[in-house]
Formats: sequence, structure tokens, C-alpha cells
Amino acid sequence: MQLKPKTTPVPNTPAELEALLFEALRGDVEVLLFRQPQDVLSLFEAARKQGIGALLLEALSCHVVALAPTTAAQAQLAQEGLKRVARDEAEALELLEERLKKASLVASNPLGC
Repeated sequence: MQLKPKTTPVPNTPAELEALLFEALRGDVEVLLFRQPQDVLSLFEAARKQGIGALLLEALSCHVVALAPTTAAQAQLAQEGLKRVARDEAEALELLEERLKKASLVASNPLGC
């Protein structure tokens, strides 16, 4: 039986965006759903305002899976520097499992992903 990861959509309000940023950095978010390019722009803009744009990109590269079902959102994530993006829930689960395995292998190096 496969587990279904918790998918969190990117919210619209500034306060919710800020809260989501810190949840993602703490590892409280498994899969982050970017429904449209504006979701990407809003979240990265909020991160840059907080001075944590690079940390958001690192989180999305290491322990938070970016799920973008539309090619426009995928392209916007690529423009922000993200190399791996899930296109559907099955791919998000595969990427999450891959990252969890890798994390267990590099647990002795907390700065690496």
C-alpha cells in the first residue's frame, strides 16, 4: 500500500504565504502545489522579502517536493532555478520517496541534500 503525501497548495494572502515559507523550511510540508505561475512568483517574492529566497530554493531542492501540473507553472519554477518538479501526484510521491532515501544516506551531513 502506497502512502499519499500531504499536498499543500500555495495560498493567496501574504500572511499565509509567510507562514507557509517557514513551514516549508522547517520540513512541515511534504509536497507544495503550484497551480499557476503566479503561485511561484508570489511565494518566491515573499521569500525574497524575508531574505530567504535561497533557503526556499534549497528546501524545494532537498526535502519539499514542488508539484506543478501545468507547463506554465513548471516553467516558472525552472526560471527560479528549480531543477526537479513533479508533474502529477504519482511523480510527487516517487520524488518524495527518493529524497527520503537520500536523506537517510546523508544524515551525517546536515548541510547537504
